[in-house]
Amino acid sequence: TPNVMNGYLDDPEGTARRVAGAWLHTGDRARVVPGSGCVELLGRRDRLIITRTGENVAPDTVADALVAQDGVREAWVAGVPDGAGQIRIGALVVPGEAALPSPEELRRAVAQRLPTSHAPERIVPVSALPRAADGRVDEAAASAQLSDWGDGNGEDKGWT
Repeated sequence: TPNVMNGYLDDPEGTARRVAGAWLHTGDRARVVPGSGCVELLGRRDRLIITRTGENVAPDTVADALVAQDGVREAWVAGVPDGAGQIRIGALVVPGEAALPSPEELRRAVAQRLPTSHAPERIVPVSALPRAADGRVDEAAASAQLSDWGDGNGEDKGWT
């Protein structure tokens, strides 16, 4: 793949994970749009959530379902360890012009577009998503806002 890249600087293991023969595995998820032949990027494979029930959930798809609701300007979704060894779906939502729907209303709205199990168990309203200097969501800071699931014994401590 010298036309694409020679490898990661001082990281032969990283290069081996991404380069196989003549292929560069970027980690992007994509699909061909039926009828047009265009490629639609769906998100990153390394952000895919594998839930406690073993389902694969694309966080960007859940975020899109949340943003489709009146009252939600932005959303960021991630898999979050719950302290009891499971991964749950959590979301940060930024209110829009209209009133922000309740967490239960948002879950129902997501469940109308996606499987019910893809609805976030934790929905946290925030005034703005944390951003890195390049404008992208600061995933570490965003994850930290979702990380306190309770006492580690399955007790939820009021999370919505």
